[in-house]
Amino acid sequence: MAEALGHLAPTRPAVHLTPPRGWMNDPNGLCYLDGRWHAFYQHNPDDIVWGPMHWGHASSANLITWDHHPVALRPDELGTIFSGSAVIDHDNTAGFGAGALVAVFTQDLDGHQRQSIAASVDSGLTWEKFEGNPVLEVDAENCRDPKVISFDDGDARRWAMVLAVGNRIQLYRSADLKSWNLASEFTWDLEADGVWECPDLLRLPGHDSEWLLTFCVDNAGPYGHSACLAVPGQLVGVDFLSSAEPTPVDHGPDFYALQSFHAAPVDGPVLMGWMNSSHYSNSHPSNGWRGVLSMPRQLSFAPNGRLLTTPAVDLAAYGSPCPGNSWTSQPGRALYVRADGPILAEVSGQGGLTATVEIDDHSASITRHGEFMDQYAQRYEAELGQSGGHQIVIDHGTVEVFAAGGQATLSALVFPGEAWDVQIDGRAEMRSL
Repeated sequence: MAEALGHLAPTRPAVHLTPPRGWMNDPNGLCYLDGRWHAFYQHNPDDIVWGPMHWGHASSANLITWDHHPVALRPDELGTIFSGSAVIDHDNTAGFGAGALVAVFTQDLDGHQRQSIAASVDSGLTWEKFEGNPVLEVDAENCRDPKVISFDDGDARRWAMVLAVGNRIQLYRSADLKSWNLASEFTWDLEADGVWECPDLLRLPGHDSEWLLTFCVDNAGPYGHSACLAVPGQLVGVDFLSSAEPTPVDHGPDFYALQSFHAAPVDGPVLMGWMNSSHYSNSHPSNGWRGVLSMPRQLSFAPNGRLLTTPAVDLAAYGSPCPGNSWTSQPGRALYVRADGPILAEVSGQGGLTATVEIDDHSASITRHGEFMDQYAQRYEAELGQSGGHQIVIDHGTVEVFAAGGQATLSALVFPGEAWDVQIDGRAEMRSL
């Protein structure tokens, strides 16, 4: 399938993180350290399909342009390196040195999954795995994707971990990142029956529901696509008390494995996700690499309690203005669109009309055209409850919509080929990034 559709493969995106070669999926170990944003990610350096997992590594000063670094973590006798997180151990609780970057990750050996750690004292360029690995074993078939945060425990700071175990989230606590004790569990009766993955705990100050528990299910999205879900609530010790039911973080088909940046120097969480769906992640058109991470996003609560998602970067400050109502793609350039009212944007490529974005006072949607992959050509829609500005980012192979001040977000892969254009109907500001 992928070979037959090679002419529809996009060139490399301009403002999105992609692997230098091979395969990319979940963002891992996201953190801000020494003035740079670090993104590790699931990586198969030897093929463009999912395979023996490593951690790739890139960093950025601005979340738009990325520098690639050597592979960070490689498989060993305990297994391949699945998803996980990283924290800065300022107080040397783990004994690797004050300020060491400590990665906490799943290792998989023939389906047996357990949690291990590694440390770096040079901003993630080189790593030493803990000789006492694994640090946590759970009696379950699927137990993976540890996300670690710090929390106040009386007079001391402690570590908390959320771990996906089957169709529930377990919460653990630790004083040293090496010894973990189960503290509580969270589950919910979802209609989707997929395995839960990639949990996170996000602090959103300034609202009664100060925390979000997020997790992902590979068939919980529209038309059975993958989805990330968010549950508001309170974190009491290491017990998460939900205050509402799970709701989608993104209403499009291609946003998964959400993870927030540890130690982000801003008010509110900054996060990225993997833009893909389980329907076609191994088979969509590609040009020697496969996988892309979303634009970094920032979460907040509106005064009415609605979750808002906006770009973490002020994109209007980048690039140059584009006159008129049309734009033709250029290698190394993406299109940013800003509008305050109804807007229609059409993306056309080598296969004709590729995608349509429509935003009015009531809803925002992305419609993909072209019957060449399972569950691809569908309309993805989200309702809007109040007015606000709209932002659209169209890059080589990606479309992301942030509608009505972030009330609804939709993310989708598109496959227009290397040359494509955008036509805008409605009053809008366009910038070439």
